[in-house]
Amino acid sequence: MNGLAVYVINMARSTRRMASITSQLQNIDLPFQRIEAVDGKLIENPETLGYCTSINQARYHKQLNLGEIGCILSHRKALESFLLSGHSCALILEDDAVIGSEFVPAVTSLVGTSDHWDIIKLYAGKKAKKAIEECQLTPAVTLATPQKTPHSTIAQLVSRSGAEKLLKLYRRFGEPADVAMKHWWQHGLTILMTQPSIVIPEDEDSEIDIIAKRAHLRTSSVKRLWQKCAYEIGLRWHKPKSLAPITAMIQQQRSSARSTAK
Repeated sequence: MNGLAVYVINMARSTRRMASITSQLQNIDLPFQRIEAVDGKLIENPETLGYCTSINQARYHKQLNLGEIGCILSHRKALESFLLSGHSCALILEDDAVIGSEFVPAVTSLVGTSDHWDIIKLYAGKKAKKAIEECQLTPAVTLATPQKTPHSTIAQLVSRSGAEKLLKLYRRFGEPADVAMKHWWQHGLTILMTQPSIVIPEDEDSEIDIIAKRAHLRTSSVKRLWQKCAYEIGLRWHKPKSLAPITAMIQQQRSSARSTAK
């Protein structure tokens, strides 16, 4: 896949997960760079690393746990490595990713379209998400503009423009990595998804949950309700970009492939 850099975020102690994702990527001949994950358990002063209490209080209904802070810092490392490379887009995987059978044809179709998007979520959650617009990637997979941005950062394609925007967002932060992205209109982000998901997580607790359960943290139900209402208003007020340019490029790819095959 010319133009694609692959990064796997992994904690040193998670050797079994690293062995699993390494085997999967080797099976599809996809070289990668390991990114040493930031261990939230070792963070003593998160404010010196970019965590901002005032942003947290203004934009989120509970304090971030150390696992969530470590997640953002780990993705920040991967994004910085990508921008130092000469590649046009990056695949950023967390080490508990399980790659599906449609992964290679779908991602191959997407790599050459990176001028038209910032982020593509390859895992859209356990349930199908409502789509505003769709185009066919493979007979089994569509590329879609989600009505609501899927949570999770387990597997995503990021363009160079997307990496720059995410690094700006993660420089000073107060929300979890996936929650910050869902307000895409505030950050000029174009976020798409594959449907169904072409990468899924293992059936295990994430390192974030292992380090500190979100449910154990103090939350404000009033603030959460207000933030939800503001989010719904923002969704209805802002219109995402059309998929038409990407659809045209993918159709051109298919036409060229058919011509070559003759």
